[in-house]
Amino acid sequence: MQKFFQDKVILITGASSGIGLALSQTFAQYKAIVYNADIQIPQISVPDVSYLPLDVRNFEQFQWVFQEIFRKHQRVDMLINNAGIGIAGEAQDLSIEAWKKVLEINLFGVVNGTKIAYDCMVKQGFGHIVNIASMSALMPFPLAVPYATAKYGVLGLSRSLRVEGEKLGVKVTAICPGFVESSLYENAIKAHTNTEKIKSTIPFPIVPTEKAVKHILKGIVSNKAVVIFPFYTKLILWLERIFPNLLSKFILQKAVRDFRKNKI
Repeated sequence: MQKFFQDKVILITGASSGIGLALSQTFAQYKAIVYNADIQIPQISVPDVSYLPLDVRNFEQFQWVFQEIFRKHQRVDMLINNAGIGIAGEAQDLSIEAWKKVLEINLFGVVNGTKIAYDCMVKQGFGHIVNIASMSALMPFPLAVPYATAKYGVLGLSRSLRVEGEKLGVKVTAICPGFVESSLYENAIKAHTNTEKIKSTIPFPIVPTEKAVKHILKGIVSNKAVVIFPFYTKLILWLERIFPNLLSKFILQKAVRDFRKNKI
């Protein structure tokens, strides 16, 4: 696997913490040329990883980031659209400003990066766009409806663009993980809840970041259209096909009831 990533020019958005940070560390260990583009200064300074300031909502700033990388390397082999923000609360309690912020970062931030990367990669004849979606793109996801809305869009974008890009040398992969350990919960927009209560209402195990990275890298190397993990996510999808509404009627309705009991 190390040889696959060695010397590749890789741009990761939102790599100051969580999955993005772990990916940048791993790519650096594999001797890739890694750029972390984020609105925040990285929590940890990773050797051999360059930092570029970026608000993914700003299309012109995203273009500048690509231009800087092209100026130095004349190519970008891979873009990982990882930047995102969480949200927790009932739809009835969320403001339109909260909706807009989540969609601007989680959906249009991905659109911005994908548009710029795709145009560049079509011209150079190769490249791989990796969009971090979520299990919320595959099933109902109450208590984070704006988040699910954005991730459904990311999955649709990725699967559709993959078809267009196939004969042009551009690969597109969507990553749909279950709950992964990250700062997403602490930094989420919250309505009548807090970080501890968010985690207490999660009905499934939280995946360690290191395991998530292994699944993601394996999916990239295999050029999968959609990477789904861990096992419980695949099991839920399988059960939903056989027993429609099983998830929403029992597990998810219970999560909503528990949330309402513990509203702040």
